Order: sequence, then structure tokens, then C-alpha cells
Amino acid sequence: MESKSLPRPQVGQGVSLVVLRAEGPSVIGGRLLHDRGRGLVVETDGQVICVRGTRVIVVYSVAEDLYTIRGSVAEVLTPARFYVLPTTGPRQMEKREHLRAQIALRCALARVGIPPEPLAITRLELSGSGFLWHGHSDASPGDRVQLFLDVPGKGVLELAAEVVRSDSRGAVAGRFVDLAPETRDAVLRLVFQRTYEELGLQDEEPQGETSGVF
Repeated sequence: MESKSLPRPQVGQGVSLVVLRAEGPSVIGGRLLHDRGRGLVVETDGQVICVRGTRVIVVYSVAEDLYTIRGSVAEVLTPARFYVLPTTGPRQMEKREHLRAQIALRCALARVGIPPEPLAITRLELSGSGFLWHGHSDASPGDRVQLFLDVPGKGVLELAAEVVRSDSRGAVAGRFVDLAPETRDAVLRLVFQRTYEELGLQDEEPQGETSGVF
């Protein structure tokens, strides 16, 4: 859905910047510094390799809905600050604020204070706010737990969470607590990368424009 009546991100709002590359997307958190009407100034949480013409997607939420604005980098202000010139208006995505991805990774779940079992390939649903564990666990609602994820290229992430639901089959739903911003960004990048095509974020060659420089 694309419409001029759809909301744009607010100044100061947290956003995710999807940087489109030939070798695959990279996703980094950030915030909107300025909305100059025609263009957006986005500051990322870390340095990104972008040059003028690099195609990007700004992803942001309003209430429980997610929106995207596609564009290209018109100017690199600093290694972590970019002037993005939109090539589309806001588009509403058919997803809620916290995207979920079905993944299978080497991981482990343990209650706080109890050593975890060795990491093993386990299926789980992951989002920026929590997880649904499909392996064996004796954790109960209210327990504090640690989720260990072996993320390719990142090493093992240790994610603190509180159990909100469990069942007799060992499935456990947890809500993340006290995650450092860089850890949450790593989780969100993993979710975005696993749901990239499903979310309709695959690269699109802008009509009437040449490719960005990668």
C-alpha cells in the first residue's frame, strides 16, 4: 500500500536503515534527525559503508504498523549520517511492529544461575522483543532466562529474557529485558535478513534511474 496520506517518520524516531548491496542487504538501527520535506537525514547507530547513489530503505513503525520509504543516498554527511532522497512515498507493510522470523540456529536456553546445555541446532521464532522456543526446557512463567544464539559472523549473543508462557511440551515464550542497543540491533538485523524477501524488501531498480554505486 502506498499513499501520500500515510504517515512519515517523526523527527527523533528510531528507524532501521536497510542498505541494499549486490551481495545482500545489511540492516542497522538509527533515528531520523531531520525531515526536510523532500529528503530525510538519518543517523545510524554505527558507521555504514554507503556512497552517493546507494539504494536504501528506511523502515519505521507507527503504533503497531510498519512502514517503509525507499530512496537513495544523496549525500554522505558523516560515516554515520546520510541525506536520503526518497524514490517512493511511505508504504505500509503487512506486518506488525515486531517482525518474527522462523530460524534454526545453534542455541541454548537456561534459567539464570544454571549453566546452559551445549549449543545445539534448535528451531525458534525470534523478534526484536522476544522469542518462542521449540526445544526442551523446564522454565516457567516469571523465570529469568538467558537465550544463547550463535549468529554467523557475530559469535554467540547472550539475551536476557523473562518467561511469559510455557507448556507441557517444553515450548517457552520469552520477552527480552535489558538488552544493550547493539545487541537488539543484532537481533533485528537477523530477523530482517531472514524475512527480507517475505517482507517485500528485495531490491527494486528505480524506474528511470541508474543503479546506485556499490
